[in-house]
Amino acid sequence: MDETFHNLQSISEDSTERYSGEIGCQTHGATRDNPGVQSDRSTTSRAGDIRLRLGRKPAVSRLLVALLPVLAFVAVLPLGSSAKLRALQSEETFDLSIVAAICDREPTSFPFQGGDCVPADHVSITVTTTSGDLVGFCIPSATSGDIVAGCTIPVPVGVTVIVTEDLDTVVPGYAPTQNPQPFDVPATPPDGVFGGPVFLNLPTSDTAPDDAATPLDVRLVDDAQQWIVPFAPDWGDPATGRLMFGAQVENATRKTVSVEVIFSATTADGAPIQCSGLAGPNIWDTIAPKETAFLTCAGPVVPLTVEDSRVLAQLWNATPVSTRPPTSTVSEATFAPSPALSSPMETIYEASALIRSERPYDVDVALLFRFYDAAGVQVGTCPSDWVTASPDRTQQVTCAYPLSVDTGRSQPVRVQVEPTSF
Repeated sequence: MDETFHNLQSISEDSTERYSGEIGCQTHGATRDNPGVQSDRSTTSRAGDIRLRLGRKPAVSRLLVALLPVLAFVAVLPLGSSAKLRALQSEETFDLSIVAAICDREPTSFPFQGGDCVPADHVSITVTTTSGDLVGFCIPSATSGDIVAGCTIPVPVGVTVIVTEDLDTVVPGYAPTQNPQPFDVPATPPDGVFGGPVFLNLPTSDTAPDDAATPLDVRLVDDAQQWIVPFAPDWGDPATGRLMFGAQVENATRKTVSVEVIFSATTADGAPIQCSGLAGPNIWDTIAPKETAFLTCAGPVVPLTVEDSRVLAQLWNATPVSTRPPTSTVSEATFAPSPALSSPMETIYEASALIRSERPYDVDVALLFRFYDAAGVQVGTCPSDWVTASPDRTQQVTCAYPLSVDTGRSQPVRVQVEPTSF
């Protein structure tokens, strides 16, 4: 890369000929028609100093003007969290570490604990000198389990730089507490761990989360329900059926929540009736903000004439779910019943969607399919397996565990898909 910079720097100030060096890019000196870029060639050294004159244009326009003459050079840079463009050179540089996170509240302890934080691995960070010269840019990255994202940019030692988070790349409803941030780079590269700028993105006033000290506004709607799904003649005794229990839960908060409902039931004479879901009597699911879900529990096989059984549903737990900002685009979500898997007592639904990485690199992601009935109530969810999404192509992702909906309750009419990290 240093050789590439030297090749670029050796071009004459008034040269307009195509550069035919190793990377085959083209650059121009400052002319009347191209005043935005000026090549200053040293008289004492073969390698001059190329500087991007940003002028007084708006921030985004200045960056675009600065980058146009070196787009071919950018094309050969490695993509990812450490991709950099250096327009200001120094004989000695220092890797400046930058950290970014999105938190629902200000963390209470180090490192970023108590703030319900997730990595801001989607924002764009730009570093300039105090005079506006571009030093570099990067996109923070994170791995599974991280609560912050980070990246590094080589900066000249002994100068003050301005580090800026691009507000257009921040998740809507959040904003950095300090932006831009001036940073004094030491005169010599420091030894050991050396902290850099930290971008803490908190909710804006109109999207502030519910106070952690206040109980979540998640509640059961009406009493628990029960019904019997009769067996078809070829599937069991037609005089019997599966006893089912259900309860509707409303999430009135502004966050996705994980809820857990416990059903308890008895016969008319007080004998307990067992019911179970995938995880036993505790029925678990997630509910999107400001939405309602119907959770069910399968009981025993009973005669169709059974009467006076009693069922009680209890909201056992409700917890906010931290989700990472989306790193991929989801499109063309579809679902349909599967005749091969369904039966006269239940309909099995399969779903799929197309996904593509929003980043210039591959990302690992899983999808969550939410199924809704005609009243807008969530009747079930289905996760996908984890997949690697590419920015170069779309790929189909399917529901890993098809949704079963018995014939005694409302069927789904639409599906909604979201990238997930839980």
